[in-house]
Amino acid sequence: PYPYGKYDQIFVPDFKFDGMEHVGAVIYNENFLTKDTMTQLDKHSLAEIVLHQASHMWFGNLVTMKWWNDLWLNESFAVFMATLALDTAKGFETFHMSAWRVFHKNVSVAIKADQERTTHPITTLVSTTEDAENLFDSITYWKGASVLKQLYYFIGPDVFQLGIREYFSLFKGKNTELEDFFSCMRSAQQAQRQESDLKYWTELW
Repeated sequence: PYPYGKYDQIFVPDFKFDGMEHVGAVIYNENFLTKDTMTQLDKHSLAEIVLHQASHMWFGNLVTMKWWNDLWLNESFAVFMATLALDTAKGFETFHMSAWRVFHKNVSVAIKADQERTTHPITTLVSTTEDAENLFDSITYWKGASVLKQLYYFIGPDVFQLGIREYFSLFKGKNTELEDFFSCMRSAQQAQRQESDLKYWTELW
């Protein structure tokens, strides 16, 4: 269930970002308030941003990473869950690009960035403010989201959902590290008597 008592969406003039989540409220760039007729692509992009910010109510606000090295889990989760929700959303039946097609198009940008000298691991050492700021890129968002998608299909939707519920239940209002997330996924596997080796998968990853 939604963890807070309200959910406000606020459009702000001259806001630097497309959107920014806060507990119970999301700020958006006022450019989304257009008087022009929105194309299907416009609506699809806006829906992705709205769902992305809504996802942060759980991953980011309800449970927050302990340090910036796990920023990817916060942002990648929002990217992945927004796409998962958008894939079954109504109103885009005639749109020429599926949610997953858009997703993989963005992943391809991340893969290209991953080949440059400026690449970095999804989880990496963060020692300075500059290090943290440099993580807000396609590798953190989209390559990270592709890893979560792989995990989702590796252990299955039911086990993934069970693990997520345990994660939020155990760590509500707390700070976590990546191992906390994976420990809940392994616990869900055990509860469902799943034999796939998540530890082996994480080591390969």
